[in-house]
Amino acid sequence: MLESTTKCQLREVGHGRFSLLWLMLSFVVLVNLFTSSALAKGDVQAFPFPKFPVIEKPVKQYTLTTWNSRDGLPHNSVNKITQTKDGYLWLATWEGPVRFNGREFQVFDDLVELEMEETGVIDIQRDESGYGVLAAGPRGGITHYRNGRWQALPNAPDFVNETATTSSGEVWAAASGAGVIRYLPDGTVRQYTVNDGLPDRFAFRVHVLHGNSADNYQVDQDYYDDVWIGTQRGVSRYVPEIDTFVRITHLPQEIYRDVIRLQSGHIAAASASGIYFCTPDVQQCARYPEQLEGVVTSLHQGMQGELWFGTFAHGLGRISDHGVDYFTVEHGLPNQHVLDVFQDSEANIWVSTHGGLAQLRDALFTSFTRIQGVQGNFIRAVQQAHDGSIWIGSNEGLTRVEGNNLHPVIPPDFESISTLSIAPYRDAAVLIGSYTDGLVLLEEDRVLSQFGRAQGLSLPEVRAVVYDPAQGLVWAGSPEGLFALRLVDNEFQVEQKFNAANGLTADFVSALKLDSYGQIWVGSITGLTRLRETDAGQWSAESIELSQFTVAQNFFAINEFAGRIWFASDRGVLVHELDTETWQWISRADGLPFDKYFSVTFSDDESLWLGSSRGIVRIEAEQWHGLLAGRLHSLSYTLFGSTDGMVSNQINSGGPSSIRDQAGNLWFASAEGAVRLDPRQLVDHGIMPPPVVIDGVIVDGIPISAAADMPARFARIGFRYSGLGYRMTRQLQYRVQLRGFDTDWIRRDQQTYSEYTALPSGEYEFIVQTRYPGSEWSESVSYRFTVAARFYEYPMFWSAIVIGLIGFFYVLMHARLKSLERSKNELKRLVREQTKELQLLAHEDTLTHLPNRRAFDLHLKNALTKARKLDHPLCLAIVDLDHFKQINDAYLHAAGDRVLIRVARIIQENIREQDYAARWGGEEFAIVFTNTTEKEALAICERIRLAVESADYSDIAKGIKPTLSAGLACRQGQQDHSTLLINADKALYQAKENGRNQVCIYRRN
Repeated sequence: MLESTTKCQLREVGHGRFSLLWLMLSFVVLVNLFTSSALAKGDVQAFPFPKFPVIEKPVKQYTLTTWNSRDGLPHNSVNKITQTKDGYLWLATWEGPVRFNGREFQVFDDLVELEMEETGVIDIQRDESGYGVLAAGPRGGITHYRNGRWQALPNAPDFVNETATTSSGEVWAAASGAGVIRYLPDGTVRQYTVNDGLPDRFAFRVHVLHGNSADNYQVDQDYYDDVWIGTQRGVSRYVPEIDTFVRITHLPQEIYRDVIRLQSGHIAAASASGIYFCTPDVQQCARYPEQLEGVVTSLHQGMQGELWFGTFAHGLGRISDHGVDYFTVEHGLPNQHVLDVFQDSEANIWVSTHGGLAQLRDALFTSFTRIQGVQGNFIRAVQQAHDGSIWIGSNEGLTRVEGNNLHPVIPPDFESISTLSIAPYRDAAVLIGSYTDGLVLLEEDRVLSQFGRAQGLSLPEVRAVVYDPAQGLVWAGSPEGLFALRLVDNEFQVEQKFNAANGLTADFVSALKLDSYGQIWVGSITGLTRLRETDAGQWSAESIELSQFTVAQNFFAINEFAGRIWFASDRGVLVHELDTETWQWISRADGLPFDKYFSVTFSDDESLWLGSSRGIVRIEAEQWHGLLAGRLHSLSYTLFGSTDGMVSNQINSGGPSSIRDQAGNLWFASAEGAVRLDPRQLVDHGIMPPPVVIDGVIVDGIPISAAADMPARFARIGFRYSGLGYRMTRQLQYRVQLRGFDTDWIRRDQQTYSEYTALPSGEYEFIVQTRYPGSEWSESVSYRFTVAARFYEYPMFWSAIVIGLIGFFYVLMHARLKSLERSKNELKRLVREQTKELQLLAHEDTLTHLPNRRAFDLHLKNALTKARKLDHPLCLAIVDLDHFKQINDAYLHAAGDRVLIRVARIIQENIREQDYAARWGGEEFAIVFTNTTEKEALAICERIRLAVESADYSDIAKGIKPTLSAGLACRQGQQDHSTLLINADKALYQAKENGRNQVCIYRRN
């Protein structure tokens, strides 16, 4: 069919339009020869290259997310990417076309459904409507998806590299060895070869723009429906007036792997020797002057006008006003060979490689890691000097950030400074609290002074530091206490020292803050202390009695905001009102998602930001104001993590681990780099909500494809829906309403499935909307359906029921009165049994079947009371699995749960009948040893530790080798259970600090 149609059309051209064709073709060739000669003699510097935008952010600072076959992608090689107007991303893979909604990959691999000879797809493009796609395969197959079904076009005679559509619905296909195939809407098929002006019969790329093109960003409509072909020996443009192609002679006769029209009207062509640009009228062409790394495989212009390109062996490139910037495997790209580059409607960059799919986005958070030039990834402190530079301290050294430039700081005579804390001093100087070198005063990379072992710091570890310019004092907190230092002749002198012996709640200082009243707040692992200056010029320490308003003990960060001092602790957040000297405690009971927080800071809009090991929590100003004022009883929050640009969810403890800089940006110290956020972008980030679609309707467990297929009656109906936004997919919020049933919107948060059961008869409309946090709600999508009336919904049925019931109850009443007493007694028995079962359930951990924390607390109180009464010894052990988060991250939570079950069983097998073990929470367990000495309890704990370490977990997953750390505390005097728990927790902390996989005993001294 294809050959006969082609011959027929060629005869028509030969007889009816030969003279016109010859004249026009001769004119075009002469013009091309003239301009080509002029360009060859011209200066490339004078060529009017397109103006590229100024983009300050380097590509390597973009947030990277990748997917491969482990994430549901059917094949790691993604050949092409496009997006339809409804928001779906479409991928061409060797296992078939794939539709992606940000969460799940839907693979179309049914050959009957596809109407193709094989599932492999090389190209996928948006059709002329913008809502359908064309998929092309290696055997010349082309199939069109629209209105929910696939329909094949006639096969091309060879391998189809790419397709494109015109606004009228024509399909153009670049066939590798057969030129170009044109499919007209009336079913006519036309083939173009070298006889029709193509430079070569091997066609690699075809490019057409129109109003519904996926890559049409503000291109002049005069360029719509121009057809461009890239071949093995040049680029040609289709001339519709003469139905033939004309080669662009200004371009060298090389292989061209991509050709696109830019916003400026320029043509960009990727050849074997680089990227060429042609003026909009194609009268001049010149190669981009900067030498590119490797051979270019694909081109795509971004919304700002920047040019993205893929290469064979050097990853992804971007051309902007600053020149060429690259993103390679060194920055996390799955593979150096880039097959395609695409920018979606939200400006996310998608990169297809042989190693999977990658997304680059200018996310809310920017992470600075070793890849960007930071000295080490495990960041302990971030701070800003008075000159505006940002200092990042890690366990491997220091980095100074100025704008987007990162500079390692390596002072002379130091290989690196393992940093724990940073404080601004004067001008550009900063105070560095280190792990091994004490306190160091730096200006850029020059050491101005040092306070370490030689100056009287026996343990050269400074975990918190603050400078008081009014007093000229430097306060340095260490594990051996707090030092008040003064710099005299570039030497630190100790003016005063505080420890547990003279007022501090503990020697170990973990946080410091100088407030606006000139007071020094000192956080430690067991409480809080406030220092005030006396009339004699000395400082006195006041221990805060925490038990009056909180159970918090360990304090990691202190900040001042809005006339209050804020404390991040192991049990939520403490707030101290400076004017009224009142205290308030914000905990899980008030809506916080976690117990432990390592940082506390505020953005310019007064939002509260808390850093935790599971992400960053944002609480809007009206929320925390309302809670502190008593207007609210529970907080609403937003949790940010790795999906928002953070490499790691874990925010570390440090001095400090979060700040607000002079520009209003927030900085956080994480386990995988420093994290920066401009909170003002939060308002604009995703302000345009993404489209939402209903992915499927499930009736009584069976998916239906159309409303016509829905049965008249059913028990339940469910709806799957997706917000097609890819910037913060996991943060998308949803709300639904079933009109005819719901009276208002129902918030579904991140849930993407809603189900309804036993709906009465009537007309219904299911409606869903989505949004990013803080944005407006999207436009609604809906699904209408009808539930037919059931037999029991007719009036006559109920009339018969009423008459029958009157007679039934008349007979039943007599029997009922006789059995009333018997039923009453039976009911009492059932209530007793049910109560007993509920009590058991309330005191048992559902995963390990050990007693839970509630049961444990009750048992510990009773056991401690009995031990005090009989003067028997009693010991308590708190056991924690080492690095358990790494097991969850590496082997998933299902494997982690099985490890917990296995460890619980080992504990039960190794304790005595008189002992009591419970799951304390997460990966923690607790054991009470009644009438047991410290030596006996230690032996049992060691037995458990060795049993856990030597156990075989290969049936769960290869490579899992969990170990545990335990803290042991024994009853001393009349101490209560809270003190015993705190002592055991301190011993556990010491076991962790000593290197894990060991048992430590708490002793008072």
